[in-house]
Amino acid sequence: MNQIPRHDLVNDTAIARSAEYWLRWSPSLAMTNIHVSVHDGCVTLTGEVSGDYQQVAAEATIRLIEGVSAIKNELRVRRRSPKPRSSGSEHFAQKHWTRISSLADLRNKIGTALSR
Repeated sequence: MNQIPRHDLVNDTAIARSAEYWLRWSPSLAMTNIHVSVHDGCVTLTGEVSGDYQQVAAEATIRLIEGVSAIKNELRVRRRSPKPRSSGSEHFAQKHWTRISSLADLRNKIGTALSR
């Protein structure tokens, strides 16, 4: 938990509203699933974000809000499983031959093209 010097006492409801507002309007946090709870000036962030940068940005955003005494950043970073890389020819085939449903269909298309 990160302690922040507390200058003025602001009620928890006002802090929560401010936090939700700034998280919603922060460009780097658009379309995130962040939940805010506040108790005695301590803001707890929970939910999922898509990258480490959003986890850091959320905390930095909350740090600027008046009345925040501490931040508990419990945001989880959603990790994507890496996609298997396909070869260039597989990519070409997927992109250009998606309408070909079978080998027979392929033979017919080649035959038609050659007879022109």
